[in-house]
Amino acid sequence: MIDKDIPTFELDTFVRSIGVNRGSPHALFLGAGASVSSGVPSAKACIWQWKGSIFCTNNPGFEEQVSEISLKAVQDRIDRWLQVNGYYPDKSEDEYSYFIEKCLPIADDRRRFFEPWIRKARPHVGYRLLCLLAEVGLFRSIWTTNFDGLVARAASEFDLTPVEVGIDSKERIFRQPERNELMCVSLHGDYRYDPLKNTSKELQAQEIELKNALISTLRTHSLVIIGYSGRDPSVMDAIRTAVFQENAMGKIFWCGFSDEPSSDVASLLIDAKEKKRQVYYVPGAAFDDVLTRIAHHCLERSHLSSAKQILGEYAEKEKLQLNAFSFPQGDPTTLIKSNAWPIECPTEMFEFQLREWPNNQVWKWMSQKTAGLQVVAVPFKKVLALGTLDGIRKIFSDLIDGEIQRVPISDQDIRYEDGAVVSLLRQALVRAIASKRDLCSDGNRVLWKNEKYTTEREGSNLYDVHHAARLALRRIGGQMYVTIDPTVHFPAENSDNEDSIRNIRMRILGYQHNDKFNKALNNWRGLILSPNEPTEFDFPAKSASFRFVIKSAPAFASIRQPRRGSIKLPDDFGRLIHHHGFEIPEQSLRFKSRARHTVTDTLPLRGLAAHGPFDQSFVSQADDDQIRVAVICPRAEAPFLEQFLSVGSQIHNPQRGAKEEYLVPYTGFERIFRVPVKFPSRGDPLWYTIPEIDSQFDQRSGALELSRRIRQGVSSLSAAGRSVVLIFTPDRWRLWRGFNNGEEKFDVHDFVKAYCVQRGISTQFLDQDTLGYQDKCRVWWWLSVALYSKAMRTPWVLDSLDPNTAFVGLGYSIDQRADKGSHIVLGCSHVYNAQGQGLQFRLSRIENPVIFGGNPFMSFQDARRLGESIRTLFWESHLKLPSRVVIHKQTPFRGDEQRGLHAGLEGVKDLELIEINFESSLRYINSQPQNGKFIEARYPVRRGTAVKLTDHEALLWVHGSTEAAQTNWTYYQGKRRIPGPVVLRRYAGTSDLATLVSEILGLSKMDWNSGDLYAKLPATIQSSKRIARIGSLLDRFNNSSYDYRLFM
Repeated sequence: MIDKDIPTFELDTFVRSIGVNRGSPHALFLGAGASVSSGVPSAKACIWQWKGSIFCTNNPGFEEQVSEISLKAVQDRIDRWLQVNGYYPDKSEDEYSYFIEKCLPIADDRRRFFEPWIRKARPHVGYRLLCLLAEVGLFRSIWTTNFDGLVARAASEFDLTPVEVGIDSKERIFRQPERNELMCVSLHGDYRYDPLKNTSKELQAQEIELKNALISTLRTHSLVIIGYSGRDPSVMDAIRTAVFQENAMGKIFWCGFSDEPSSDVASLLIDAKEKKRQVYYVPGAAFDDVLTRIAHHCLERSHLSSAKQILGEYAEKEKLQLNAFSFPQGDPTTLIKSNAWPIECPTEMFEFQLREWPNNQVWKWMSQKTAGLQVVAVPFKKVLALGTLDGIRKIFSDLIDGEIQRVPISDQDIRYEDGAVVSLLRQALVRAIASKRDLCSDGNRVLWKNEKYTTEREGSNLYDVHHAARLALRRIGGQMYVTIDPTVHFPAENSDNEDSIRNIRMRILGYQHNDKFNKALNNWRGLILSPNEPTEFDFPAKSASFRFVIKSAPAFASIRQPRRGSIKLPDDFGRLIHHHGFEIPEQSLRFKSRARHTVTDTLPLRGLAAHGPFDQSFVSQADDDQIRVAVICPRAEAPFLEQFLSVGSQIHNPQRGAKEEYLVPYTGFERIFRVPVKFPSRGDPLWYTIPEIDSQFDQRSGALELSRRIRQGVSSLSAAGRSVVLIFTPDRWRLWRGFNNGEEKFDVHDFVKAYCVQRGISTQFLDQDTLGYQDKCRVWWWLSVALYSKAMRTPWVLDSLDPNTAFVGLGYSIDQRADKGSHIVLGCSHVYNAQGQGLQFRLSRIENPVIFGGNPFMSFQDARRLGESIRTLFWESHLKLPSRVVIHKQTPFRGDEQRGLHAGLEGVKDLELIEINFESSLRYINSQPQNGKFIEARYPVRRGTAVKLTDHEALLWVHGSTEAAQTNWTYYQGKRRIPGPVVLRRYAGTSDLATLVSEILGLSKMDWNSGDLYAKLPATIQSSKRIARIGSLLDRFNNSSYDYRLFM
């Protein structure tokens, strides 16, 4: 939190203060941070470039391991090496001047280092808006220690004449600027290419005159400082003198990107406050964002229109390129069968208005009104209904206002699976099928047979189980399909036992693999449909009022697979193939051998066991090459945990032995990761015994107390040297792991994570049931990968993605219980490089969210700000923009979001906007050719299979069967039922489908918190959601950045 003694303004308050004083003169002081988005590296970025260069030229062969120098773990190891080898300044020395001279001792070399950046830099939106504000007289003079000339370059594009003043032209400072002239004063600062003290006495004297002119200006002008850290003592002395001079009229606003100012700035602000001066710190204030807000608030008429033009608000949507999905065509090698049948639905419906609508729960009220009847109705702008007119009038009687009208159903009406019209059609179809085939139904989604097929025991209770099918309507392109998903149904009297029902359902359906799923699907097909001709269903039954017609055969997709021969399809089979697709091979991961050679493997655990982690040679260079684990554990379970940890260095073989498809033997932590791990014993300083919790505590009190005591333990261990804190939670405390009482939601895991993140402490929670798991090989692989990663190490990276591409995951946290219009929405943008490494991220409040369907969406300005922050993150990481940026999120990209992100990411040549979600209804059965026919394959659809549905929509099996650790074997992770695909929807971009599929599959293997081969979603989606969720609990998050492994 910001020191309460520091006078602070929130950003919006600051903008209003500028606005109400727009007629008064203002001066603007810019530091290096203002030029980052224009292509000039910040002082911090330069320092790390010099540090990295010193390290790499002394350690050839490590360039790849330190290429992501923005990662704190890489920075820490470089710093340790520099300190050990005598490359580090004294506390009194400035890092900037020290490292530039250590890296480039020749002054001309230092000048040449900056020349390319200055030559290629282009004024970004902040500088252009600054000029508009100068045109209307808000800013009269610009002062800066930068030497990039961006203010003058920007001014040349406007009705402004820049008057450039420097130590070689100081006399200009005394002239009175004319209208439409902008004074641009360049100060040397304490260091440019050389220290100020090393310049000639004449130049030093001229610099003093310029600083005196700044002091004089501040007698009558307010000063806004942006992008400046206060690292030049001479400049700070001038500002301090200006603040404390008598009769100073203006205010000083210090706009900082960080939540807290540097110590020198904080000292100045506190001293000024004591002297009753009007000096304020404005946190979370990035240069482009500050100028954007001031421009929107202070400009009018033509100037405001010009500002909006600069910000891209008038940009045409067509500027975002959107190509159809494409992939290389070829003869198929196999077919996959869907659970979707083409269906013709009614093309009309009834519509009427109500005299009075219910105050709440309208859907529930309408469902209850039509339950068990041959009328279905849903609320929209009016009531939409299917049935007979007499039936509708009978149900709604005197509630109807006006006439009941028959209206057409448009393509737009049935665009969304969860839309009102699709819901209306689905309910009518379910009731029509149930009536014609003598089946039971819930009148909404589910059909089931009257007779039970088995009885299952769960605990001491017996449950009757019925065969059932869940129906959905899914529009693909111009065709509507009905999907049938075999499931099970439990009679209503069991509905209160949700946990038992869930366990039984998982037990039954979990073993419904490819062949069994196909058998169940065919059973329902035979029960509902005619074998060789379309089947008609009327609603209401036998009325011919509204008719559904379902084709007799489901839709198939042809797939082209690598290294497999093509197949010849029967002549009459072509009409059944509705879609086409392909399969790509498993993505390779990079590891490092002891000889520092890069080696690859598709399986992470096999790669680690055979070669070692990606950063092993880099880690071994560090002076501290040991991973130290601290433990928090209650006394009663301490002996069991201590025994468990003692076998971490032992060999554990897979429980399934020779039948194992994925696991390889765990040979001990140090043998695998090439670094020792130290677990404490009871009584060690790194073992904290958490006090017992009163068993009388209720769920809420116990959860809050457990959280408090864990945090006490973390605090007591913080002084001890440790890499990761292992937090053990016993089964007997399960009740207290969190609560949700409708008014308050609390999760101990997330709350403790948030507490530790802010202190830079990595944590690993370990539940008691893990200790009892039989397969110790699996347990130790999973735990060791997590511990190694959370010790800020890198186990593996991706091998083959385009190095000029960067990936971004967008995630949101929203308080669903908030009143409408008062939601607090936190957005997270997490940047990944082409090696799949999570780089920096930004947490920021979405200021004007649009809540639609319970999901938050961004306004144009919110999206533009987010795009700007992503752009800045790229510059901080690589000092250049990637040519292509791919953004993933789990909700659609609405029009304002598309335009805002496009505007904010100015300079990025190719922008891909991809929505990634689990497909809710479509399932496919894998097959294999045999004797000219197709039979069910033993394993499900292969991972890496993609099917193009429409020009901008495709299915992808991130989860599916793939290669096993043993040659010619197949591995299906989890072995549960058949895998569902994810659906990809593109809103912008030009890449072919195979490229997008390859990237998503690769990123699905970058979850370092697990030993799994892959996750069901790419890391971009997973990490941004996790960071947003836990980040919402942070005491502060405005522009703060932490290593994302702290959130794992």
